[in-house]
Parts: sequence; structure tokens; C-alpha cells
Amino acid sequence: MPETQIVLGFDVSLNRVGVAIGNRITRDARPLMQINSPDKQHRFAEIARLISAWEPETLVVGVPSHPDGAPLPNTAFCLRFANQLRGRFSMPVAEVNENYSSVVA
Repeated sequence: MPETQIVLGFDVSLNRVGVAIGNRITRDARPLMQINSPDKQHRFAEIARLISAWEPETLVVGVPSHPDGAPLPNTAFCLRFANQLRGRFSMPVAEVNENYSSVVA
């Protein structure tokens, strides 16, 4: 896949996945869509469609934790999701600490 400088970001919960698109050159990011389904197959089919359409060079998954780094109940779920992305799409997946991301936004 060519270097596009496009990044797809995922904010994951049990019933939905928020998807954002970013550009590393312009340092711009915006919400793209929300996948409203607890069904894993449906989620990954939508993600495959997005990867095909946007051709990102990297995927990013927000991983929640307490300010001291201790895991939250959803932390393991998000890390598993990141590993599933790696396995299904064979592309770079970055895990980012999403502490205070709502404050920054």
C-alpha cells in the first residue's frame, strides 16, 4: 500500500465503534462515521470497506486507562480489538492513551 499519510482512528465500545480520519501532513482529523453494531463480523466488514476506500497507512485505536496507567474495565477489550485489526488487515496499528482526549477535543 502506498504512503498516503492517512490515518483511521477507532474509539471502541461494546456496542459501537467511532471512526475518525486524519491526515499526518495537514495534522487535521475529523469524525468520519459510527458503526452501531455489537456484531464483530459486521464491524470488521465496515472497517474493511473503510480501509479499501481511504487506503490509510496506519490504524489507531484509543485505549482507556486511569491517569496512573492502571487499566479500566474496557482496556482489555480495546487492546484485543487492536490485535484483531493487526491480524485481519496486516497493517500497522498504533494504540494510543485516550486519557483527556475529550478535554483536548
